[in-house]
Amino acid sequence: MDTPEFTLTPSKTETLASRSLPMSDLRYSKRQFKPGTRIEISAATVQLLHSITSLLVTGTRVFSTPTSVPNASPPSGSGSALIIDYGPLDGIPSQSFRGIADHRFTSPFEDPGKQDLTADVDFGCLKDTALSVPGARVSGPISQGDWLLGMGMAFRADRMIRGDGMTEEKKEGIRRDLKRLAGKEEGDMGSVYNVMAITSRQDVSEGFGGLSFP
Repeated sequence: MDTPEFTLTPSKTETLASRSLPMSDLRYSKRQFKPGTRIEISAATVQLLHSITSLLVTGTRVFSTPTSVPNASPPSGSGSALIIDYGPLDGIPSQSFRGIADHRFTSPFEDPGKQDLTADVDFGCLKDTALSVPGARVSGPISQGDWLLGMGMAFRADRMIRGDGMTEEKKEGIRRDLKRLAGKEEGDMGSVYNVMAITSRQDVSEGFGGLSFP
């Protein structure tokens, strides 16, 4: 008997998401996509980000808009969230759901329970969701490489390399690690991962080069 193969199957009818999202967010307007275009939407992510942002701004963890919380007065500088993950800086992820096993991408339907499952993060959605909470400020998203360099990583690496007692092997290791984390060539992480900050402060978060909303 052949082993059954699982696969993604398009819905034969409209879903709640396909009916409501084009009206709720211009990023999902059907006019932006050709028929048959696939995009990924995570309702759980929207709920979680809204809850986290509400907690940072008002001190109350809710999904509804913070202005509807009785007697809620946003505290000053109640906290910050730093989000680092992979996904496009612009645009909406499409068909990125995949498995990872033995350091390679696989079908997410292979060997259920025996591999990691992953999908790209929609940073545009995260930003829009956070900014829907009155009083929230978003810095970024920008690439991990730009953020690390903006935070002084190259300066710190140079100071370490110039330190007393540093062997050439250790110096080369620091240079290699810096390139791996902040570089943007193939195999580096600097352009694969992105960074975004959410805070209730009015000041721009450090390392983002002034890129801040609203």
